[in-house]
Amino acid sequence: MAAVDSKMLDLDDFDVIDDTSLAAKDNKKYPENQQGLVDMARDVAKAQSLLFDLIILKDRLQARKDRLAPKEYVRIFLYTDGDTAYDVPLVNGKLNVADLQRIDKDILSIIYKNPQNGRIRLLMADKEGQISAPEGGWKAHPFFAWFQN
Repeated sequence: MAAVDSKMLDLDDFDVIDDTSLAAKDNKKYPENQQGLVDMARDVAKAQSLLFDLIILKDRLQARKDRLAPKEYVRIFLYTDGDTAYDVPLVNGKLNVADLQRIDKDILSIIYKNPQNGRIRLLMADKEGQISAPEGGWKAHPFFAWFQN
């Protein structure tokens, strides 16, 4: 690599020019550029405003879609006679205990009868207060409320 001669490259010969002073000099030379820059800035602001409006509209439409989407429900019978039943919505495939307690505050969980061995199974809630589906899914068995008393 060749050595650079210090006389060839003297930093004092260069002027430091920032972008704003360069733009100001151009605008003094060419006043029509100034109006062009103002118009461009206005167009960019309009485009940003339109983009933000579209983002807000997209979020509102997604919220409406989520609200109107068909929900999955599981039928819960309060008593074994099968007369009193409630359809409780599932959240991400799980049953929320808080939704059960809106029906009756004494409900702790749900039970079902396992048809294979005839035993009654209790489905307990996890730490978040949600009950996972049993084997066979939510449609496989009739479910009954399990009360505190």
